[in-house]
Amino acid sequence: MKRLLPLIISILLFCSATNPPLLQKKPIPEEAIEIVIADFLKCRLSKKCRAFYMSTYVRGEYDPYKINEEILSVNVFPLETTNRIIPIYYIAPFDTLGSTRLPTRHILMEGKLFFWDDPNYGLTEEMIKVLMDYNIADLLENSEVNHILGQEWQGIDRRTKGADYYFCKENLNNYKRVITSAAAGWYEPPKLKCEQKKSP
Repeated sequence: MKRLLPLIISILLFCSATNPPLLQKKPIPEEAIEIVIADFLKCRLSKKCRAFYMSTYVRGEYDPYKINEEILSVNVFPLETTNRIIPIYYIAPFDTLGSTRLPTRHILMEGKLFFWDDPNYGLTEEMIKVLMDYNIADLLENSEVNHILGQEWQGIDRRTKGADYYFCKENLNNYKRVITSAAAGWYEPPKLKCEQKKSP
């Protein structure tokens, strides 16, 4: 696969197909990322896997619990199925460099990969290499697009426990961590005393 990487990069560089419509994605503040990773590496969950997907909470239509507007929620999800990482993303012909369908940001810390979506950053050669090196992504041929593209993440066990971080937006040093297999919005969030933003 490593021998194919230069070819894959070349295909992505010169492919001019239009990107598909994007799912709703929100960037994670840099300071929150640093806090989450530093704290999570102290958690036992970090020892069980070597790759973790990070995302911010976006309220779903049927979520039974509401997270207050002054709270930022960041999830860290271990990518493992029976103790091995499997491809959950497929690099399609329309995933050109600079596109944002796939995750575009990452940090390697203590041998662990933390990666996330950021609509303000485009896909790079380095990001493609990291995703493929960790067996998180694989190349998708044109003939497979309609059969496989909608199946990403289906091999992941949703009972896997992850960590949800709840931050006060006005003070990211004020936060709480919850270890759970339930998605944010589907359990009662922890209570945080956040200072209200003062009017000028």
